[in-house]
Amino acid sequence: MPIFLYCSFIFHSIMSSSYYTFIHDIEQIREFYNQIIAPHVGKTSRSFLLLPIARNKYWSGLSNSQQTVSARTINTENLTFKHFLNLLRRYEVAEGLYTDRSGAAIPSEAFAFYITCDPMDEVKAMFSLVNDWNSQVFSHLQACEKHECQSLDSENPNSDTSLRLRYNGISKYKSILHKNPIKSFVKLDVDTKNPEHIQMLEEFLKEHEIPVPLRVESHNGYHYLLNKEDQCQALHKFSKTEDWFSIENNALVVIPGTYQGGYPTSIVKGKA
Repeated sequence: MPIFLYCSFIFHSIMSSSYYTFIHDIEQIREFYNQIIAPHVGKTSRSFLLLPIARNKYWSGLSNSQQTVSARTINTENLTFKHFLNLLRRYEVAEGLYTDRSGAAIPSEAFAFYITCDPMDEVKAMFSLVNDWNSQVFSHLQACEKHECQSLDSENPNSDTSLRLRYNGISKYKSILHKNPIKSFVKLDVDTKNPEHIQMLEEFLKEHEIPVPLRVESHNGYHYLLNKEDQCQALHKFSKTEDWFSIENNALVVIPGTYQGGYPTSIVKGKA
C-alpha cells in the first residue's frame, strides 16, 4: 500500500473512532485542585492516589462487582493544574480499550474517578515496602531450605515452579502507599438525596459547629469532607442511628467535574 494511502487510512480510522468521556466541567476540577491538592504542591515525598473504578452498579454488564483500571500515583512536588488535568484526559482513549476480566469492553458510563483527599507519605510507604520484601524473601528462603531447593531458575525443567518467588512490586507499592496517608480529612458518605435526611444532617453539623470544607454531589448522594479534628462522639453516635450515611477514615471522594456512572458530579456551595 502506498505510504500516502496508509497515512490516510490511519487518519480516517482515528477521526472515526469514539472516545471515552470522563470529564464534563474543567472549572469544577480546577476548584477541587485549588482547594484539596494545591496546598500540597511543592512538598516532597507526597502522592495522591487516583483510582478509576468501573462498577457493576453503574453497568450491569461488568463481569465482577468492580474493577480498578490503571490506578495512578500523583506526586505533588511539581504538580500544576494543567498537569493534573492532563492526567485525567489521558484516560479518555478510544472506546473499547478498557475491558473487564471476561474481555468485554467497558463503556464510559460504568466508570467513576476517585482520588484520595489525603496525600500519601511516600517515605513511610517505601520503608514498609522494603520490610515487606525482606519478609517475603526470608519466607521464600526458608521454603527453599525446607525443600532443599538447588535452583529456582525458570528455565530449569527440574526446578519446582511452586517455589518461585512471585512479587508484584508496583501493585504492592500502591497498596502500601494507600495505607500511609498524611491524615487531614474524614469523609461522610451520604447515600441519599432525600431532602429531609440532608436537612437533618446539615442541622446536626450546624448545631455541633462542624465545618464542611467540601461537599460533592455524587451519583446517588453526597460526599462530605470534614477536618479530622472536627470529629466528635456525637457525630459517631448519630451515624449509628442512621443507615443512610457513614463515616469513612479513608477520605476517598469522586472528583467533581467528572462523571460517576454517567452522572455529572459537582461541588455543592453552602448546604447540600
